[in-house]
Amino acid sequence: MMVSLRSVFFKIDGIHYFDIRYSLFDIRHALFQSFFY
Repeated sequence: MMVSLRSVFFKIDGIHYFDIRYSLFDIRHALFQSFFY
């Protein structure tokens, strides 16, 4: 029970970490474009 629950939480955490990293990358890209224009 604990192992399966932990693996599910790990998968959800990994997905959230992936989304946060990409959203931060998008924000940084937009800031760079606004600086260069």
